[in-house]
Amino acid sequence: MMASRIKSKHHQKKEIMPKVDDKTISLIAASMTMVIISGNIDLSVGSVLAFSLCFRAIALQATYQLALGIFASLASSVAFGLFNGIITTQGKIPAFLVTFGTMGIARGLAMIMTKPRPIVITNPWYWKAFGDEIIGFLPASILWTAMVS
Repeated sequence: MMASRIKSKHHQKKEIMPKVDDKTISLIAASMTMVIISGNIDLSVGSVLAFSLCFRAIALQATYQLALGIFASLASSVAFGLFNGIITTQGKIPAFLVTFGTMGIARGLAMIMTKPRPIVITNPWYWKAFGDEIIGFLPASILWTAMVS
């Protein structure tokens, strides 16, 4: 991951659309480790991620407030996780089945929200926090992963 962050200046270009990259995958991997250790499986991770990113992008577009966008993204992810957890534990339904259903719900909601079109994020603070910025001597992605782990 560290080597993928080191690029020459003339090969760098500023992208204006959010993407799933190594920092996102490492954050999800850290979270999924706990799910797998507990003996469960979560099939909805990718779809909830897509929904959460769409929700964050729409909130950022509407308000231009980075904190609100991050809160919207985290709140939507927590809501899906809470839903999965309650249905699995209280309803005694296997996590495989619950998260399979949630996967379809999250993917469908993301498609309804975006009307399958790209959402452009132009907020410079978003790109400083989640882009390829170097903070001190480390890429922001490594710092985010360390905080979550």
